[in-house]
Amino acid sequence: MKESTKKQLVFLPLLIMGLALALSAVLYAVRNPWHRYVMFFGEYGSDKIYSETRLVSKEDTFQDQVQAFTDSLVLGPRTNRFLPLFASGTTVEFCIVKDGKVYVGLSENALFFSEECADIKTGISMLKRNIVRNFTNIDTVEVYIDSIQVEG
Repeated sequence: MKESTKKQLVFLPLLIMGLALALSAVLYAVRNPWHRYVMFFGEYGSDKIYSETRLVSKEDTFQDQVQAFTDSLVLGPRTNRFLPLFASGTTVEFCIVKDGKVYVGLSENALFFSEECADIKTGISMLKRNIVRNFTNIDTVEVYIDSIQVEG
């Protein structure tokens, strides 16, 4: 076999694999169903705040995107080194975005205290911090627990 034919036999599969890789990278960039966020949580037995990168599904509207982010945040951290913001079982009852403000309603489980989660004042403060840091066009977050506005 000629030397040039041998080079072509090696080069052709490499070219096909390279094109397939480039095509899949372009399709992934165009159709990526996830949005990367940085969420902040406290650590057990310390006042330090740590960040956790999390992928949240991309939604069609900004309202739905904030809702998906808030739902994921209230679930708590993925690692057991960090404290959840609220007691287990806390859910987001509503999340409304209007004129640079977010109104978040949490279930009454957020009122329950446990050593397994941050205290309520810290939890509310961290919830607000996370939303404002990840959505730059939001200035204010108002939190409601069991339909009653709380300060934090």
